[in-house]
Amino acid sequence: MIGGVIMKSRVWQLVFVLILFVSVLYCASVEAEQKALAEKLIRLHVIAASDSPKAQELKLKIRDEVLSELTPILDGCGSREQAEMLLNRHLNDIKLVAENCAQISGEDAAVKVSLTREMFDERQYDTFSLPAGSYTSLRIVIDEGTGKNWWCVIFPPLCYEAASKPFDHSEGAFAGLTGEEIKLITKKDEGYVIKFKILDIFARLKKIFGIG
Repeated sequence: MIGGVIMKSRVWQLVFVLILFVSVLYCASVEAEQKALAEKLIRLHVIAASDSPKAQELKLKIRDEVLSELTPILDGCGSREQAEMLLNRHLNDIKLVAENCAQISGEDAAVKVSLTREMFDERQYDTFSLPAGSYTSLRIVIDEGTGKNWWCVIFPPLCYEAASKPFDHSEGAFAGLTGEEIKLITKKDEGYVIKFKILDIFARLKKIFGIG
C-alpha cells in the first residue's frame, strides 16, 4: 500500500516536471518570436510632462510635428539598421522640432530626445498591437515626463498618419516583416492572445527580478 502511494507520488512528480519542461520550451519559443519581431521595429514613445489637459495637448502636438519631421527622414528605408542610423543623425533636428512646437504653443518645456532600448508591456493601437518585450525606441520626454505616454511604430511606417487617418493595412506598411510576424501583431484569435499574455507575464517578471 505504502509502495503504491510512493509510486503514484513519483509519477505525478514526473508529470509535473514534464509539464514544466514543455512550458519553459514554449515560453522560450514565444519569446524568440517577440525578439525576432523587435529587431525589425523602431517605436516612437512620447511622454507628457504631466496628466494635465494642457500637458497632454502639448504631447499630441509634439507627436504630430515629430511624425511630420520623420516622414522624409525615413522615407525609403529598407531596414531597421538604416532607419536607426538616420534617426541618430537627426536626433538634434527632432529635438529642435519638439522644442519649437512647445514654444509656439506658449509652453516653456524642456525636451529630451534619445534612441534607446525600452521594456514595454503589451500595447494596443487601433487595429494592431505589439507583445511585451524590449524594443528600440525613439523616446521623447517632455519636462518631468510623469504624464501618460503615446506610442506607435515609426519603422516600418505603421503610424505616420496615426493622428488623422485610419490605420493602413497595405503591404508597404509591413515592410520587412514575415507573414507570421504580421499575424502576431494583427491577429486577435485566442492563440495570439495567449502568446501576448505569456510575453506580458515574462516582461513583468524580468522587471521584478531586474533581468535584461
